[in-house]
Amino acid sequence: MTLSSGERRGKAVRWGLVGLGKFAGEAIAPAMLASERADIVACATRDPQKARAFAEHFGVPHPYDTYEELVRDPDIDAVFVATPNAIRYRGRFVRVRPSAQSSCGPCWSTFVSRFR
Repeated sequence: MTLSSGERRGKAVRWGLVGLGKFAGEAIAPAMLASERADIVACATRDPQKARAFAEHFGVPHPYDTYEELVRDPDIDAVFVATPNAIRYRGRFVRVRPSAQSSCGPCWSTFVSRFR
């Protein structure tokens, strides 16, 4: 049996999920929900209605209208950025606060040469 995020709160890393497309919905969220060590506590995307639908579907307690709101949430331990590489590279994503960890998928390696 898979527990919703809310049913496991306090027992795992509390994740904020940014970018709620196919990769997040078919790979990341199901994997996090299947793990006892991950808890999706917040989500955000460019479309607030999509964030609310994603939150309802996966049992995420805090859908946010903006990425900035999500990263300001003090109850998030880490942020998984599942936006397309081009959006991250162009600087459209906000800076994660220093106390939160972040993970990006797919890999940033596409742009390594641009940062040398």
